[in-house]
Amino acid sequence: MAGVTSSSSADDFAECLSEAADFSHVVCTIPAMEMKVDAKSKDVLPGVGASHSFEKPADKPTMAASVLNASDNSGNESNIEQAAVKTLGALTSWTKSTLVYAPQAASKNISTSFSSIVASRVRAWTLLLLRHSLTTGDAASRSRLLSMLSSNIEILSTTTSFKTLPLPDSAKSHPKEADVILPLLFEANLNISVQGRQDSVFLRAPGTISGK
Repeated sequence: MAGVTSSSSADDFAECLSEAADFSHVVCTIPAMEMKVDAKSKDVLPGVGASHSFEKPADKPTMAASVLNASDNSGNESNIEQAAVKTLGALTSWTKSTLVYAPQAASKNISTSFSSIVASRVRAWTLLLLRHSLTTGDAASRSRLLSMLSSNIEILSTTTSFKTLPLPDSAKSHPKEADVILPLLFEANLNISVQGRQDSVFLRAPGTISGK
């Protein structure tokens, strides 16, 4: 990861805080957007140049044995993603003294989570395609697929922003759990490099922001 940037200004937000708030008081709680995966989870495919341990006659193709051996765990990648998505919304709290670090932390977590999801999808699809190529005996196809495992996907920078939206008229008469509640739009712009070619990925998520 070459760099992480953020357009969300913690300094501007800090100016809106009450002077009565102590530096140790929690003044902001947001989704961490950090993907956490169980340490027991394992990759479906072996690393490049490696293979799973199993007994097989020497005249059998190592790659074929590896892929077939991995077929029993073909659902692992999907399970890993489902478990990880549940953790993206876990809340993290920031005090008045640590608030300045919140934007950069959020951007870094988004970059890391995005990279992990992409890597998971590449491995899952490569496994499926490799299993198909083994049944067709297409050696050239297998070589191309194996090169996918070593593909270089790098996030060059990440810019995040939170934008408040006007409160709909239909919601103005509803009882509020806080002094102020407004619709919120979160946006992230990831500048990525895939095999040396740069591109941008835009992520958006709606929500609400509340304050007291």
